[in-house]
Amino acid sequence: MPQAVLGVDVSRWAPRSSKSVVGAAQAATVGSTPIHSRSAAPLALCNSGEKAMFEQPLEFFHEDQPPHMLRGQALPYPDLQRVWVRVQLAPFAGHPELEMVILDSAAQPVASMIMVDVQFAYVSLTLHLKQPQPAAPYTLLLRLTRDHTLLDQRAVPFVLTFVERDQAKAEAEGMIWPERGVPITPLTPEDDLSEPLPEDILALSSLNGAS
Repeated sequence: MPQAVLGVDVSRWAPRSSKSVVGAAQAATVGSTPIHSRSAAPLALCNSGEKAMFEQPLEFFHEDQPPHMLRGQALPYPDLQRVWVRVQLAPFAGHPELEMVILDSAAQPVASMIMVDVQFAYVSLTLHLKQPQPAAPYTLLLRLTRDHTLLDQRAVPFVLTFVERDQAKAEAEGMIWPERGVPITPLTPEDDLSEPLPEDILALSSLNGAS
C-alpha cells in the first residue's frame, strides 16, 4: 500500500534535539514537540499559531476499514522525568479514543493518558513519570478503541535514557506497523487499560518484542 494511502508523513517525525530551540518554535514542523523552556511564549507567537491552526484545510477520509496504529515511539527527555510519546494512526473518518500507559520495570503504571475523540492521525504529547529510574526498562502500552470496540493494541519497550536526535529519527523512519497488533474485538465494561491486570501486562508485553 502506498505511503500516501497510509497517511505516513516522516517529516512530522523529525525528533526533538537536546539543544535549545527557544525562539525557533515558529519554524517547527507541524506535529513536532521541541524541548523548550517553561517560560510563556510571546503573545504574537501564540496568535500566529492559532491563526495557522484555523487556516489549515479540513481533511475528510473514507474508511475502507477501521483505523489502526502505524507506529509509536516513547522518547525520554534529557531530565529523564518526562517521556515524549508519539503515535501515528491510519486515516480515519470516525474519531477514535487512544489510551496509553507507561509501566516501570516492575510492571507498575507510572504514567497514563486517555484521549477521547482524537481529531488528527498524528498524536504528540508528554507524560510525566512517577519516581523515574534512569537506565531502567519501561513499556509504553497503547490501545486504540471506538464505540466500545478494541481496534488495535501495542506495547512499545524503551529504556529510560535520552536518545539523540539522529538515532530517534532513524528509528522513526524505519518503523511501520502494516497490520493490527490484535484482532478487532468488542470491549466489556470491565476492560480498562489504565489499570491493567497482570495477565493483560503479560499478553501486551509479548507484542513488538517487548518481552
